[in-house]
Amino acid sequence: ESEIPKTTLTGRFGTYRTHAYELTNGAKIGWFNYFLSASNANSQGARDNSNYKANTINGKIGLDIEEKNHFTLSGRLHQGELGTPGPKTSFDIDDKQEDKQNYLNGIWESTFNDKLQLKLQGYMNLDRLEFTETVYPTLDKNTHQSKDRGLNLQSSYKVIKNTNLTLGIEGREFRLNSNTTGKRNATLRSIYA
Repeated sequence: ESEIPKTTLTGRFGTYRTHAYELTNGAKIGWFNYFLSASNANSQGARDNSNYKANTINGKIGLDIEEKNHFTLSGRLHQGELGTPGPKTSFDIDDKQEDKQNYLNGIWESTFNDKLQLKLQGYMNLDRLEFTETVYPTLDKNTHQSKDRGLNLQSSYKVIKNTNLTLGIEGREFRLNSNTTGKRNATLRSIYA
């Protein structure tokens, strides 16, 4: 991490017209730090309708307050598309698969008396997969989407050297929506040590 913002640009190239680029920028300025990145990947593929393209954005910010309190927030946005030609004996020229993967994660950590540590974490994930199969003249699309979010509170106490007692409580909610398997919801709560 640098006091002066640092920027990098990288490029990679391969066969089948494959190319990927990534731009990053990050710095640590006093009690504040951040990191950002954006990437793009493309490939023609080895066969017809095996092309691939994807875009991804990542971000992370951090706050250091009085050395014993730290906050971090990170996130990701990803979208990709992939051609699915199928087996050579039954070639599909227009079937596609699309995916989205997004998440957000926040963590607060505090230390008291050099023995007691508290950690609070909240998170949310979204995954979506779409498969499109074209059977002329109709369009058949299958979707599968899952959402996951939760909250976790954890405490850790240093009893003696190299020995900590950890206690925590977590709540989590999971939702699935699929046109092939239907809808499913689940709520989980746990206490752990």
